[in-house]
Amino acid sequence: MGLYSRIHAVVATCAACGYKDERVFQFKFADKRLRDYRVGDPLLWEANVEGEPGHMRVITSAFAEACPQCGAEDNRLYQVVIEQDHITALVNVGDEVNELAVFGPDGYRYEDY
Repeated sequence: MGLYSRIHAVVATCAACGYKDERVFQFKFADKRLRDYRVGDPLLWEANVEGEPGHMRVITSAFAEACPQCGAEDNRLYQVVIEQDHITALVNVGDEVNELAVFGPDGYRYEDY
């Protein structure tokens, strides 16, 4: 995946072992120098930047790291919702979703209304 940032959140249980606590999700938007975020945090725009700041709403793809309890991989796709440069949600969009169709060739899309 190259450089990315991470969101720590409780979103979905592990399909293999049922782990329900905080997991880590990787995404590529804003500063991608392995920054750690939580829902509600503002994004940093210092270096190694993907995308551009200042949009009303951005939807970007995210992928779960292995389960911290059993090590199982999670192949489901997630989306990060960014509003006015703050992470506002992390949502499971499933495992049957076409990432390119949902997020576009860059892995994110702007929704400026």
